[in-house]
Amino acid sequence: MLRNRRPKVAESPEDNIEIDVSLVKNMERLQEQLRDCGDLAVTRIKTAGGRDVNVLFIDGLVDYDLIQRDVLPTLLKLKNIDSEAFKDNRVFPVIRYERILILEEAVDKIFRGSTVVLIDGLDYAFSFELQRIEARPIEEPTTERILKGHHDGFVESASRNIAIVRSKISSSKLKVKKLTIGKRSRSVVAILYMEDIANPEIIGRVEERLNKIEFDNIGAAGTIEQLISDNPFSIFPQHQATERPDKAIANLLEGRIVLLIDSTPVSLILPVDYFQFYQTPDDYNVNFYFGSFLRLLRFIGSAIAVVLPALYIAILTFHYQTIPLDLLVPLAESRSRVPFPPIIEALIMEVSFELLREASIRLPSTLGPTIGIVGGLVLGQTAVQAGIVSNIMVVIVGITAIATFVVPQYDMGLILRVSRFIYMINAALFGVVGVAIYFLLSMAHLVSLESYGQPYLQPIAPFKAKDLKDIFIRGPLTSYSLRPDIARPKDKTRGRGYTGDKQ
Repeated sequence: MLRNRRPKVAESPEDNIEIDVSLVKNMERLQEQLRDCGDLAVTRIKTAGGRDVNVLFIDGLVDYDLIQRDVLPTLLKLKNIDSEAFKDNRVFPVIRYERILILEEAVDKIFRGSTVVLIDGLDYAFSFELQRIEARPIEEPTTERILKGHHDGFVESASRNIAIVRSKISSSKLKVKKLTIGKRSRSVVAILYMEDIANPEIIGRVEERLNKIEFDNIGAAGTIEQLISDNPFSIFPQHQATERPDKAIANLLEGRIVLLIDSTPVSLILPVDYFQFYQTPDDYNVNFYFGSFLRLLRFIGSAIAVVLPALYIAILTFHYQTIPLDLLVPLAESRSRVPFPPIIEALIMEVSFELLREASIRLPSTLGPTIGIVGGLVLGQTAVQAGIVSNIMVVIVGITAIATFVVPQYDMGLILRVSRFIYMINAALFGVVGVAIYFLLSMAHLVSLESYGQPYLQPIAPFKAKDLKDIFIRGPLTSYSLRPDIARPKDKTRGRGYTGDKQ
């Protein structure tokens, strides 16, 4: 498939140098840009008509067998090179190749793994997409496991990830826009959306923000997320990161936009709301009673993970009179050997468990879980025996740690872990009042936060009753006839299911 590549808008005069008919001049200019590139390979051949040809590629990025099979034989057999013939006819048995007019684009193609051919006497070059494809097999993401549903995940290739989504949405309405960002990394970012559902204003806003990025390296989804967020100073994520195709597809069909970044399996979903981070595909793969139970459990778990140690500190420091006498006596006995106030006791245990959790991640996969479990048990028992912490504190920290893992999204779990320490400090300084004040400040921040112009706490603030059926509980699928308003979809009707025979 021959494509004529139009020159891009130049950032500097050097970026707009056209390819010369003289191969010698072209190579002199290229050698200036490509000097000290030891992995650059240049193959020099002559056509049957006596024309000099240079084939340029990066060693290790191309498939040598394809070059020798599809490109070199055709070049060697050429007797009479006619520029018009090259423009109009297919000459190479290669599906994807294009004609390049600008020298800088040829350099960019070379470093992307393409094979560039320069022929003496032609004022353009050929770029062949003959990259060596070495990718890991499609596997289920380790951080987003589910029991029922799809068990595949994205990989490090944007083109393969697009193909995965295409295989599950067989519709021409699924659109893909590719951008190249990163001044030096030149990373490919694909914008996926449903043309008949997604809001054009949000699509344009996303594209505008991506085009304005001026950063050396865009090698991860997290980098893009930080560079295009509405409020980069907020600890709350304004994009949802996922490696699951089924989650990305479900959001596409709700009118949201998905970003796929080359070289990373993590995709970004936008716009998002706060409650979206507590949802999993399993919620919709089971009966809505069970889905509602699991979702409520996650919200309860997140509340426990954040405020349980803070309430313990506040009650023991300022409000111990509220503790029933039957509980106060054993609690006092448990703390009788502890020389530290509750806040220091809690900080010792929480910091120790955070260190243990971080260390278990860095250890080999066979040792990490074992060290985490055994280390936690040994650490807690030893701390109690040494009189550093009380028994009840070990129990509270253990429950808190377990509750943190109930939240399915890693980014939201990090927020809970950090917020827990802030709540603990406020509880030590101001008691329950400090906990309540920080909670209200957090709610005020959430109400003011936006994701691509959409309220972050929707449908609570602003209140939208029709979307409440998919927030704290999961309603029956037959009630999901309308799409949520967070993405402002053009087509608000999702459909309907079987609701029973009507006489």
